[in-house]
Amino acid sequence: MKRHEKRKISQFEWYAILIGAMVGVGVTTLPREVTAEAGRDGWISITIAALVVLIYSQICIYYAKMFPDKTLAQSSVLVLGKYLGSAVIILYALYTFITAAAVLRMFMELVYIYIQITVPLILILFINLAIIVYLSRCGLGTLSRFTIVIMFATGPLFFLFFQPAFAGEYVNLLPVLEWGVMPPLIATQEAVLAFLGIELILIFYPYINNKKSFSRVTTLAIGSVWFIYASITAVVVLMMGVEQVELIYWPFLEHMKLVEMEIFERLDTLFIYMWTSKIVLVAGIQYFAGTFSLAHLTNKDYHDIWSLACWPIVLVAAWYPDSTPQVEELAGTTALYGGILIVAIPIILIIVAKIRGVKNE
Repeated sequence: MKRHEKRKISQFEWYAILIGAMVGVGVTTLPREVTAEAGRDGWISITIAALVVLIYSQICIYYAKMFPDKTLAQSSVLVLGKYLGSAVIILYALYTFITAAAVLRMFMELVYIYIQITVPLILILFINLAIIVYLSRCGLGTLSRFTIVIMFATGPLFFLFFQPAFAGEYVNLLPVLEWGVMPPLIATQEAVLAFLGIELILIFYPYINNKKSFSRVTTLAIGSVWFIYASITAVVVLMMGVEQVELIYWPFLEHMKLVEMEIFERLDTLFIYMWTSKIVLVAGIQYFAGTFSLAHLTNKDYHDIWSLACWPIVLVAAWYPDSTPQVEELAGTTALYGGILIVAIPIILIIVAKIRGVKNE
C-alpha cells in the first residue's frame, strides 16, 4: 500500500480518471432512456443533469477540503465514529462492486447479441476480472496511466460517430420543448445516473498533486462528459428519429452501422472490440475505489488482500441475472439506490462534522 501513499495524481490523470469512470455503457443506452421520457429534447435532460452533477461535485470538493489529507474511509470514521463510519464505507464498497458487476454484465449482453460468440459467460467474466484485480493490485499509478492510454485509444471513435450527421434530418430535433418543460425534467433522473463516478472526488482528493486547480479540472471533465452524452443523443435522434430510437435497445450501435469506411466493413463491431477495454476500465476504477476504501478502513498495507478477496462479489453479481431485462433491472436498481447513497454521504458528513465541530487532525 505504500506505493499508493507516495503516488500523486496529475491534473491530466485526474481528468482521464473522471472521463474513464463516467463514460461507459451509458453511450449505448442513454439515448434510448432519455428519449423515452423527453423525446427529441433528451439532450436538454442531459444538460440539466450535467448542471446537477456540477453542483454535487462542488459539495464533494467542499467536504474533501475539510479533510484534505484523508480519504472518505478515514474521514467517515473521524466524523461518524468507528462503527457508523465503517458501516458507511462497507455500503459504499458494496455499491462499487455491484456497479462494476452491472457494467461488465450489461456490456457482455451487448457482445453476445452483436458478435454472437459461443464462449461461456463465466469464462469471459473471469478474464475481465483477472485484469481488473491486476489493475487494483498494481496501484494508483498504474490505474491512472491506464486511463490515459484507454482515453487516447477510444477517443477517435467519437470522431467517426459524427460522420453521418451531416446528412441527417435536422427536423428530427425540432421543435425544441415540443412536449413542454416537464418531460425533459423527468428524464433528468436517467441522465444524472449516467454521470455516476463523480463521487471519486471523495476517494482520490488527498492524492491530487495540484489541489488549486482541482475544481477547474473536475468541471472540465463534467463538461466533456456532458458533450459526449448530449452530442451522441442529439446525433442519434437526428439520424434515426425519435420513434426509431425508442424502439432500438442500443441505438448508438445501430447508428454506427451508418458510418462508412473502406477499410472496415462493420464499424459497430470495431466499436465493440475497442470499447471492451473502456468497460474494463470503468469496472476497474469502481473496483479499485471499493478495495482502496476498505484498505483505508482496516490497514493500508492490506490493499492487496482486499483486491484479491473481493472479486467473487463482482463475479456472483455479474453472473446471477438470467436475461437482458434482469441485467437492466440490476443496473437500474444499483444506479438508483447507489446514487442516493453517494449523494447522501457527503451531505450527511458535512452536516455532522459541522454539528460536532470535527476538524482535520
